[in-house]
Amino acid sequence: MAFRYLLYGLKLDSELPLPGLWDCEHEGQADVEITFHELHQHTDVERKPWYLSPYLDENGKPYLTVWQTVDDSAFHFLYGDQTEFLVDRDGGRVSATWPQSLNLENTTVYITGQIAAFILRLRGLVCLHASSILIDDSVIAIAGESGSGKSSTAACLTTLGYSVLSEDVTTLVNGPTIRVLPGYPRINLWPDVEPTLRATTDSLPRIAPTWNKRYLDLRKHGGGFCDKPAPLGAVYLLAERRSGESAPSIEKLQSSEALISLLRNAHGRYLLEKPMRVREFELLSQIARQIPVRSAIPHQDFERLNDLCEAIINDFRNSRGSNNGA
Repeated sequence: MAFRYLLYGLKLDSELPLPGLWDCEHEGQADVEITFHELHQHTDVERKPWYLSPYLDENGKPYLTVWQTVDDSAFHFLYGDQTEFLVDRDGGRVSATWPQSLNLENTTVYITGQIAAFILRLRGLVCLHASSILIDDSVIAIAGESGSGKSSTAACLTTLGYSVLSEDVTTLVNGPTIRVLPGYPRINLWPDVEPTLRATTDSLPRIAPTWNKRYLDLRKHGGGFCDKPAPLGAVYLLAERRSGESAPSIEKLQSSEALISLLRNAHGRYLLEKPMRVREFELLSQIARQIPVRSAIPHQDFERLNDLCEAIINDFRNSRGSNNGA
């Protein structure tokens, strides 16, 4: 393996260079080996359906289909664009292939998102579908459904001078304190958010030639990339946008409401086996009891994203100054 990267605490060895990832030294054994172009021997093993996405892509195909081998040795992922992955049961080996119309850049987006999150789950970790930002000495996680504004909020916060740990997968490690592991030094963005970042469409490169989505290189913009784990300080759940003077605003959640919302925003919650669900429930219950979990309500006017960021920062600092932190 010619290339090594560090992603969510995992050492990845790849036979091809993965764009946008964080390089690290070839010391010790890799956690995950990634090969390309040919899926390894498990493709010849009998398999059974495990998950079929209810969502269809622009061609009317399921966004994702997953099979599990009958011998329980691997999982086979097939995306609507015909990109495929084979992930070993222990997450130690991944094979990937893609059609001629696509390329490595497209495949890397899956690796850094859903595939990495699934490997982390296989290894006993819990992930939120959230961006994570370092404020002072702690992390705030900005969670929400796809399209809710997690990445654009993280990008806005980095323009205010705050460092970003991850932009889609927030990986949680339990211990005396719950820590967040860093991802990779990019934020992926749609072009319509660029005016908020004082950038032009042409100034941000595409994440892949076939996609209109762009990326912000955190090593060159704003507060930069935080490459060290840091304790989780709060979670902000992006709610439905509102107009008028009631937004942007921050609302407290009771622990029961917080737990339900956290479970709803767990990354890959539809790709979990029973032991994964037990670990997820236990850790997210602990977060709901011990860490401030808020509802963050954005304004319908995207130009007021900066106001939402200021509201989140002020609420976080005020919560840390209170006695009970909630």
